[in-house]
Amino acid sequence: MKKAFCLVLVLISLLCFASCVSELEWPTGKLGRLIPQIEGAKGEVYYENLNSLHLTIEDINENQYLDYIDDCKRKGFSTDISEDNDSFSAFNSNGYKIELSYYSSLKEISVYVYAPKEMANFDWPDSKIAKLLPQPESNYGKIEWESESGFVIYVGKTTKAEYKNYVNDVKSAGFDIDYRKGDDYYNADNEDGYSVSLRYEGFNTIFIRIDKPDDKDSNSNNNSSSDTTTDDNDNTNSGETDNNSTNNSSASTLGKYKIAIDSYRLSEDYQGEPIIIVKYIFTNNDDDPASFLFSLECDVFQDGIGLNECYFVDDSANYSSDNQTKEIKKGSSIEVEVAYVLNDETTDVEIEVSELISLSDKKISKIFSIE
Repeated sequence: MKKAFCLVLVLISLLCFASCVSELEWPTGKLGRLIPQIEGAKGEVYYENLNSLHLTIEDINENQYLDYIDDCKRKGFSTDISEDNDSFSAFNSNGYKIELSYYSSLKEISVYVYAPKEMANFDWPDSKIAKLLPQPESNYGKIEWESESGFVIYVGKTTKAEYKNYVNDVKSAGFDIDYRKGDDYYNADNEDGYSVSLRYEGFNTIFIRIDKPDDKDSNSNNNSSSDTTTDDNDNTNSGETDNNSTNNSSASTLGKYKIAIDSYRLSEDYQGEPIIIVKYIFTNNDDDPASFLFSLECDVFQDGIGLNECYFVDDSANYSSDNQTKEIKKGSSIEVEVAYVLNDETTDVEIEVSELISLSDKKISKIFSIE
């Protein structure tokens, strides 16, 4: 009798949950108008701004997902297509990018749309560290940040073939130590410990980053920080540096994964409250695909008090959380950003990362001074 009663409660709960899923109000902004709509679809729009859009479409079977991919292609998203069983990404002719992920167990499509980066002609940096790298053929792009300890530059008007030629030029310049190479990425050090990371972003755009050995743990504003690897089983603490990971920042191994707490930047949420956006570099060394969100646990504190994750970030932050759930294959690395609401704007921020499921007590920790 009790079992039957419990089953009835479960059925009622499921029915209530299903009834809570409302019809999707399709976004009407510029990004929303670029994507195909499904009449009568249920789902939710998480955010839409000038730079990005995120929504989910629910109660979608696999055939409907494949049909939606075809609709996206007919809408013009047919350049630099990347596609597998449960994901799709492509650009349109104006450089706007769409990314789809299908979760068969949830019968849900996650949709992201990104506006292209604003680019213009630029001068290659004249710093000492910039002279370590060859200049790409194109001088059209955007300098994301630059300092004496490194830079990040997006270079446009560069084909995939030209990107591969540039990789060879960088390798010839001495960046061939502990390298990791794929069809669209290249990471390596030189003999002095400088690290370079290159990526083909798609739509004739490449990403270039170089870091000075002593400053790999600092962000673009040279914020001070410290990091340690802690294993409660042997009660040891040691600073640890590993130059095999993308945009290395003391990358350390946690089970089948490697993680670097790379850098941070300060911004605001949609209500104007201060937040910190932390960038992690996640590397999967497992035989099976894995994602950052479902592999690692991150705890962030100020003065011993935990920080809540921020889900609604101000448009000006150019923030995207989509890489948190992206699965990557063995040997691949991905940059992941996570935003947290600050308790105050002066106290150091302490970050601890551990495996989500593990018998080990090992943690990777780092402290950022945000004054």
